[in-house]
Amino acid sequence: DYNTLKEYGIGFEKIVNLGWSWLQPLTKAFLWVFEFLYGLIGNYGVVIVVFSIIIKLLLLPLSRKQMQSMKKMKDLEPKLAVLREQHKSDVKRLNEETMKLYQKEGINPMGGCLPMLPQMPVFFALFALLRNSFALRGAPFMLWIQDLSQYDPYYVLPILMAVTMFVQQKITVRDPKQKMMVYFMPIFFLFIFRNMPSGLVLYWFTFNVFSLVQTLWTERSGNTQKALTADA
Repeated sequence: DYNTLKEYGIGFEKIVNLGWSWLQPLTKAFLWVFEFLYGLIGNYGVVIVVFSIIIKLLLLPLSRKQMQSMKKMKDLEPKLAVLREQHKSDVKRLNEETMKLYQKEGINPMGGCLPMLPQMPVFFALFALLRNSFALRGAPFMLWIQDLSQYDPYYVLPILMAVTMFVQQKITVRDPKQKMMVYFMPIFFLFIFRNMPSGLVLYWFTFNVFSLVQTLWTERSGNTQKALTADA
């Protein structure tokens, strides 16, 4: 146990693998948050759900920009289709005109990827925490999940995570060039996550659910705004 070993004051806690050296402060911070929440809740699975909500709220400004960028890209698809038809024999010209259109409409093509960047350190820190924290070894959640540090024995959580990812991408991706990614990415993540600690998959699944809710809300708000504009 990291905290027990640390109390000796002679560096015993260094034997606990908390990830890469640059990542360890983040992993230690998450360990403190987990233990604090566990003292209030008493179930590490629920702690992970609450933690994912906290991370989602912290990333809300970035994810809002992502949703807005993806919504603009979706609305721009008819104009992009016209460009593809006009310059189908000239790829260079097509790319130039596409970038001009993005600039004119104030769209950053990479805007949809921004919220993923802060997620990666969180992902690796949680992986190290769930795999190597003594407190989380053998920690049950509910039903068949009786050890959050081990993979889901029935692969239910990885499948649910992949399904939420597929639904979200199905709603947001309209570019024909990215159509295959709608199917490929969920399958790829399912393959990667199938043997990950169930606590880590639970975090990603919960985060996906709230992202999906936000996506549906953004789509509904956009449609409502369009209807009001049309009525006016």
